Amino acid sequence: MSPRLRAGCGTFECLAKSDIISVHLAGDTVVVLNSLTAATDLLDKRSAIYSDRPPFPMLNDLIGFSWNIGFMCYGPRWKAHRKLFMRQLGPCRVFLPT
Repeated sequence: MSPRLRAGCGTFECLAKSDIISVHLAGDTVVVLNSLTAATDLLDKRSAIYSDRPPFPMLNDLIGFSWNIGFMCYGPRWKAHRKLFMRQLGPCRVFLPT
């Protein structure tokens, strides 16, 4: 981590005495996790509840990018696409000895 980025991260640590804080930036809410415990709890143990992509109506509905796994919301459709994706581009397929 660069010293400049580390200084910015330290700012959040000094401003809040909590492991989890939220900041409003440019009309969006950004959640800052100040500890490994909070990050592990929310992003590992409770990922089905808290980890999802925001809806992209312009891309998905109007332009027709609903097939793109990068813009899909988490669910059965995403799981099926990820399984196909990993079958073709997973670790076993990336390196094929000659």
